[in-house]
Amino acid sequence: MIVAAQQDRLNTGRVRTGLYGTTDDRGFQGLYRVRLDGDWYRILADPGDETGWGHVSVSPESRKAPPSWRIMCEIRRMFWGESGWVTQFHPPAEEYVNNTPTCLHLWQYVGVGAFPTPDALMVGVKGMNADIIKKLTSADRRALLAEHLA
Repeated sequence: MIVAAQQDRLNTGRVRTGLYGTTDDRGFQGLYRVRLDGDWYRILADPGDETGWGHVSVSPESRKAPPSWRIMCEIRRMFWGESGWVTQFHPPAEEYVNNTPTCLHLWQYVGVGAFPTPDALMVGVKGMNADIIKKLTSADRRALLAEHLA
């Protein structure tokens, strides 16, 4: 769902005519043009009411490369805020679909039941930055892991 604080910004960039044209009363669904870091992006959004997956596709209008991680994070915040899981998928090669080489997609599961997610510990320890981690001895690391798995 579009974050309330971003609704006006997105509605300013909402495409209102043509195949994907929508009006403000469509909420999340529609095509948007948004300027970030000096570049224009087309964002096609679907709340997932029928599919169980909220989705945005993000394509730069003039760049020859896909959006950066930072741009995708900003777009994520526009549509879903900071809470809830939003993901990008890397399917098996035989299931690739690449209609637009510079387009990336964000997905949020909105269906029934929980979307399974890995424990944060699989990525690292919350509250610790790289400088702290570098100073840990092997024994410190084992103790830390044991503490978090207990």
